[in-house]
Amino acid sequence: MSKSKCSECGKEFTAKTKNEAFDQLKEHRKEEHLKRDKGDFSYTK
Repeated sequence: MSKSKCSECGKEFTAKTKNEAFDQLKEHRKEEHLKRDKGDFSYTK
């Protein structure tokens, strides 16, 4: 198993391969953190 950790919020992702874990992390960052970067805080409610 391979782990990937979000440096911004500490959320961990576990997958069979490093690439899978990294893909999960990328999706998470795109969904959670890019919204914040654009000033959209609606997801925090």
